[in-house]
Amino acid sequence: QVRNYASSALLPAVRDDYMSRPDTVIFTGSGYESNGVFLLLDIASQIKGLHSEVRFLVADRFAEVALRNQFMARVAAAKLESHVQLFANVMPQELMEKLNLATIAIAPTLRLPRHEMAIPTKLFEYMAAGLPIVMSDLPFSRELIHKHELGILARPEEPDSFVKAILRLVGNRELARRMGQAGQRAFLEEYCWERQLPRLMEALAMAGPFVA
Repeated sequence: QVRNYASSALLPAVRDDYMSRPDTVIFTGSGYESNGVFLLLDIASQIKGLHSEVRFLVADRFAEVALRNQFMARVAAAKLESHVQLFANVMPQELMEKLNLATIAIAPTLRLPRHEMAIPTKLFEYMAAGLPIVMSDLPFSRELIHKHELGILARPEEPDSFVKAILRLVGNRELARRMGQAGQRAFLEEYCWERQLPRLMEALAMAGPFVA
């Protein structure tokens, strides 16, 4: 099976200033409700009351204008304008510039049947950036955490579990750094696209010669 991993070409753009960055949580996923964009606002609202210096960066990748408008209306209603910032969607080669602003990555995917076997590309991009990941307790995320200790699992049914995980990392930057480094090593050794090339070549060989 050839998986949709990210490329190791992302690595040279990673900045070595992690320990001096302000506390910032980033989400680069598509703007779907099932991806947890509204759960993210519940989390940000709780964090605001407990640790007001933490900021959230969210990719402006909403599938529909109406959904984006709903998101921004909820930001305003919760008075999160200074805590949640949208950034314009960027090309893959420019993504690291945004990830370099963060100290924690988040993947608040809802627990739905279609997500049970999903393997989101953003997880590998987060790993390449050396960011610890707070992610929903779904099968592939569980596998990553148990195998590599690169972040913390949380329950999408319980925003509090994400809040606790984020505050744990905010309160211990050394732990956050170790988790991020573990994820970066795992990415390079096992989860980058280049590690998939032998499988791809094998699949192509088994398929036989291409006939135009």
